[in-house]
Amino acid sequence: LTGIYYFESGIVKLDSLGNEEWNKYYLNTSSGRSIIKYNSGYLIAGNTYDYDNESYDLSVTRTDSLGNEIWTKYFGSVLNEEAFSVLDLDNFIYIAGYTESFGNGGKDIYLIKSDSLGNEIWNKTYGGTADDTASSVNVTSDGNLIITGMTESFGSEGKEVWLFKTDTDGNVLWEHTFGGSGDDVANSVQQTADGGYILAGYTDSFGAGGKDTWIIKTDENGTEIKSPFLPQTAELRQNYPNPFNPSTEISYSLKTEGLVMLSVFNTKGELVRTLANEKKTAGNHSVNFNGEGLNSGIYFYKLSVDGKAVQSRKMMMLK
Repeated sequence: LTGIYYFESGIVKLDSLGNEEWNKYYLNTSSGRSIIKYNSGYLIAGNTYDYDNESYDLSVTRTDSLGNEIWTKYFGSVLNEEAFSVLDLDNFIYIAGYTESFGNGGKDIYLIKSDSLGNEIWNKTYGGTADDTASSVNVTSDGNLIITGMTESFGSEGKEVWLFKTDTDGNVLWEHTFGGSGDDVANSVQQTADGGYILAGYTDSFGAGGKDTWIIKTDENGTEIKSPFLPQTAELRQNYPNPFNPSTEISYSLKTEGLVMLSVFNTKGELVRTLANEKKTAGNHSVNFNGEGLNSGIYFYKLSVDGKAVQSRKMMMLK
């Protein structure tokens, strides 16, 4: 395990039953975000505070098998840098996170390749003028890199999941974004046995409201695969306009006829209004929601068909 202890990074070694075997703390770093086994020891990636520039630098520490520090390396400049993932590939070290010192503005994804001693070979930045960060870097079956995190520079709006594949020189081979009108972020990615990828994170655009755990499955080219176990009998669309005052249109479509329940809830989960509770034919439908008399704020609307929850979305009323 790695993490933060009074502004120092540290690791704790546990046995198979979760009992502590030993712990170590490192004065030269501020936080540990990612740890992997490296040769007979460990690599810890995170950040350290740069008192001269009053900002954080990305840091990587190598230890022996008992957690004793062998070396620590720092990467960055006058603004903030932080690592969230580290990878060992063919005795080269790849570190992924973000930088504010380099790139196109805001936070850009920061990918560094170093040798086995932590000496930088190259670094690359990816992103636009808004914030873009990497949460996970992993190896693919063909020896390349798969990286995920979030982007506010690309996609539709807000934070979106960003997945891209590079070669070992950091050149992008393909990329995809996933998300809706809210904030959607991936925290981890790995390749699956069928050659595709599985991503784990959270979504603020889909689910039951608020932040829900989100799993995305893609093919080998990063194209999303819809689950064969969750047939889409209906689709609930984003309300328009959004934000609204005081009324907005909510639309949905049915593949087959069914008993529709369309309800609006507040952030406490309390039912505010039932907009539909009747049988509807296959096809497109819409209903007007008038928030007259309600407070400004966030509301959720949920669609169920034949007693089964299909989808929910978030909307905002601003008076």
